[in-house]
Amino acid sequence: MNFAYLISGHVKNYKECLSNHSKLLNTLINDGHNVDCFISTYNESGILDEGKRFVDIRDNKYDFNLNNISSLDINNICEFFNPKLFNVDINTKYSKSIPDKFLKIVMEDMSSFYHTNRMYKKIIETISLMERYEYENCIEYDFFIRTRFDVTVNVKEFILDEYLNGCSSSDMFHDVFFYGKRKILNKLKNINYYMDKLFKEHIQRIKLDEKLEWSRLPFKNPEHLFNVFLNDENIKYKIHDFSPYIPRIKL
Repeated sequence: MNFAYLISGHVKNYKECLSNHSKLLNTLINDGHNVDCFISTYNESGILDEGKRFVDIRDNKYDFNLNNISSLDINNICEFFNPKLFNVDINTKYSKSIPDKFLKIVMEDMSSFYHTNRMYKKIIETISLMERYEYENCIEYDFFIRTRFDVTVNVKEFILDEYLNGCSSSDMFHDVFFYGKRKILNKLKNINYYMDKLFKEHIQRIKLDEKLEWSRLPFKNPEHLFNVFLNDENIKYKIHDFSPYIPRIKL
């Protein structure tokens, strides 16, 4: 079987998780599968000068001046994963879909939509890289794995069935790690349109009621949004005890 290993988001403290990535990749390779990696990240590491990840900052003093990825980190990542395609974006600091009128509100409020929107767009970018490679090389992957640089999971065996297989967060399907058949990605790509639809609807509500709090978006957190999306798209999934762990940044 051909597997596409899709990694997206900030690299953060990726070095602490490389051994787990190696374990996952070797599990597939030792079972006789072919694995190709596709990566989409930012030119910024996702770590502030103080050593904290940007998601740890929850007040109005949020700072976008994140540390840049070093050329050494880029070389290390390329050497380790040997990606077929590797995309490094210059962080635009905000979604282009956010009108200027509401930009300040989004930045000050740390809107969950802003971060969730960026996260899913990066996931979609890895899918696009995979599709480009498929087209240019006349191949098609059988299964895919979506993960992050900074997460570890305990997967002893990959179950190759019709379901989207993943782990849980607060009794909901987690977005940090999941895998499934290639054809599931055709539906997962729709999450961009789903996000845009939610955002436009929320903009209209604000126009009708300017006192409406920006943070009162129609979902509690990224996992809630992802689960609503999976159900609306009729994507069948199974939750496993993969024990996802995201190492904290050491200050």
